[in-house]
Amino acid sequence: MKDTSSKVISEETYPHVLNEESYMEWWDDREVEILPDAVRKAEVRDDGYMQSEFYASVGEKVYFIHEGERSHRDTEPCVYRFLSCYDIASDNKSELWCVDLFSALGAGENDLITVKNIHEAEGKTKILFEKRLAEDMSIEWCEYDVNTETGEMTDPKLINIDPDNGTKLNPGTVGAFVFVEGKYYFSGYPQGANTSGKPVILVSDGSSCSQIKSDEIEIINDMGVFDDKTIIVNGVSAQTSKAWLISAESNSITGTVDIPEQYLHFKQLMNGMGFVSVENRKLLCWSFSEKHEKKELDYNFTGISYTDSRDAQLVSAKDNQVIVVNIIDSVPHMHTLIKSSSNPHIGKRVIKCAYFQEVTSLAAKAVQRFNDRSNEYYAIIIDDYRFWNYVNEDALSEDATREFNRARGEASTTLMADIVSGKGPDVLLDGSDYREIQSPKYLVDLKGKIDELNLKEDEYFLHVFEMAELEGKEFFIPLQFSLSGFLLTEEKAGDRKGVKISDYQSFVQTTYNGNDPLYSLADRTSYFDYLLGNSFDLFIGEDGKYDFDNSAFREIAQYIQANVPEKINIESGSVSPIADLNGYSFDKKTATAVIGRVLVGIPSPDERGPYMRLVSCAAITGCSSCQDGAWELIRTMLDEDVQTQDMYFPVCRAAFEKADMDKAIEESYLRAIDSCSRYFINDYTAINIINEEIQAYFYGQKSLDDVIATINNRVSLLQNERG
Repeated sequence: MKDTSSKVISEETYPHVLNEESYMEWWDDREVEILPDAVRKAEVRDDGYMQSEFYASVGEKVYFIHEGERSHRDTEPCVYRFLSCYDIASDNKSELWCVDLFSALGAGENDLITVKNIHEAEGKTKILFEKRLAEDMSIEWCEYDVNTETGEMTDPKLINIDPDNGTKLNPGTVGAFVFVEGKYYFSGYPQGANTSGKPVILVSDGSSCSQIKSDEIEIINDMGVFDDKTIIVNGVSAQTSKAWLISAESNSITGTVDIPEQYLHFKQLMNGMGFVSVENRKLLCWSFSEKHEKKELDYNFTGISYTDSRDAQLVSAKDNQVIVVNIIDSVPHMHTLIKSSSNPHIGKRVIKCAYFQEVTSLAAKAVQRFNDRSNEYYAIIIDDYRFWNYVNEDALSEDATREFNRARGEASTTLMADIVSGKGPDVLLDGSDYREIQSPKYLVDLKGKIDELNLKEDEYFLHVFEMAELEGKEFFIPLQFSLSGFLLTEEKAGDRKGVKISDYQSFVQTTYNGNDPLYSLADRTSYFDYLLGNSFDLFIGEDGKYDFDNSAFREIAQYIQANVPEKINIESGSVSPIADLNGYSFDKKTATAVIGRVLVGIPSPDERGPYMRLVSCAAITGCSSCQDGAWELIRTMLDEDVQTQDMYFPVCRAAFEKADMDKAIEESYLRAIDSCSRYFINDYTAINIINEEIQAYFYGQKSLDDVIATINNRVSLLQNERG
């Protein structure tokens, strides 16, 4: 089943200047934090957790579930679970009530309470719960009436889910409850079967339950309300995504409805409204009533940052008001977006920002701040070159590593062509690992700009900027980074900075008791790519041309052929994989693992130390018509208070030192940062060529010399085509 969801790239283009002729709707944002007093006051354990989620919107009410672990006097910690209700019709989206579900339902602390459905019927709000009782291990489905002012649960009513044909369901598979015409429709799997078998669809009026004939449906992803008399089933048949309709009058499948496949693949189903998707920052909906796609809004022209909008769920949508919810640090935030009569950014020049992998919170925060402050420019973020747009899901099951490399290569090739043609973006928000785009043909050399800033060593990690230089030029400005290598005790590390490939087997035996940490990778191709990426600079000549006819490449290929199986048995691998140090925002107790330890580089021909990955960085493209504004945006990304965003190491030393961490942890991190002398770089198209040809050597079909000759020939043609 092919995922085409990410390939929906709107044909709508953004103007170079926001003027009245190219008017883009503006939506003002009113944000409310959803953290009820009862949840706020819950005593959360230091080593416990607290998380919240948006459950559903019903009419003018929106419901959230809050759960966590809290201390309970001197006994064992217990789990709490609250259900809260908010009034979205009120101006301040006020809390109506919040109840402790264990107390409200008279459940024990070890019972499991799960909300299965919330709906309005007979002038009342009703909630269906699944109750797993610890005392006798029984399970029951029970419906309660809810007092909408207090949250009091009354009039419990057991709901029968056992069909009258004698089929018994596996309780753990029962779900997707939908309420239409006084009946519950839901799915499940028969006892003795599992989710690899066929699901069944059932309908219950509370007292009696029957099965609906659904032999054609092989997988059920979701069920919802299509209209007041019809249920929609999102599922799969014969490896094809489809949407079936069930009549609540006849309790039978009446056919399918033609909905674009991308909307059926892991999209939000809004009861009575449609399937909701966010593509290229546009909130889209395939409407059940209108039977076509509608654009609700463009997040680029709202007050919500990119990262906040990326994971937002739709609560409601009207002509002039859209309400969405996103989760920040386990706490929901509800955004009421109200269409404005004018766009406050009219007259500004547009800076288009693109990316390959991700937009970090730092970059999103910087764009938001820049737009608030700049009188001349307005930055937007587009998804056109996100590598996932180019992934063929059908190919993932065959060789995911090679498909990801192919998609990354296609994304960069598309970007380079667009830059040369003049229709590319102005700024890149990542991509320092793509060697092929780091050329004056595509990107602006920013070394002079950085030198003019006169950054101080006590304020920034200057050697990180120095590492980003390539042949005396600096195409990418580092913003955030992570570190990778083996995290060893000082005793085991000794004086070593890295591990030579020729010594690696001995190193694994003495350091990891024979369990190779790199076996945490998926397969031989991933292992090979990892070592190539760690040493890719060894295959680049002074003229920038690639050459794999050298001892470094031979040593890596020979090691893989002799020591790494085609399919890696993870169970035989190390329980301590490669360390990936992301930053200081992790829990202190987790971070203490770095104290007294040394980061050592992974296997390489020259025993090099650990590497740095620029998770977030910025570049200006050669086709940008507003390079001054683009530099202003990048300069904003280096501001100290912006650099405090996200979970990664910032290049701003002052922001790093302000983090709440023990001195010993800080010193260990600083030592690890100082031990890195280069950052990860690759050419994914070239790597894919290598992977295609090297297999003949791994399987003993060709000599390494013959394979290298073919690789060099193909890669040379690739670079010549690029110019």
